[in-house]
Amino acid sequence: MDVSLDLVFNQLPGVYICWKDEYSRFLGCNNAFAALLGKSKHEIIGSIDTIEKHVLDDKEVRDTGKAMMDMIETIPDKTGQQIQIKTNKAALLNKEGEICGTVVVFTRYFS
Repeated sequence: MDVSLDLVFNQLPGVYICWKDEYSRFLGCNNAFAALLGKSKHEIIGSIDTIEKHVLDDKEVRDTGKAMMDMIETIPDKTGQQIQIKTNKAALLNKEGEICGTVVVFTRYFS
């Protein structure tokens, strides 16, 4: 069976996924993430996350190797409206098993 991760990631409705390098630069994302931001994947990949809390959390995950789970956060959507999300963040490993970034998975959070 020939199934790419891109295909798998885009089959999860309401699940937003991105992964970043050690500088919080976006390496990839799923279609839902791009749509939420109102940008193309091409515009996102290579850009740097500028939300300070995200950058600090990325660093903590990379430094400790420990996942951060079930964090309730607020981010702007494509219209600039603040929305609540429930975030899970874990270390991204390279082929040698070394931490090289973070992977982020979140869903909308409705309290």
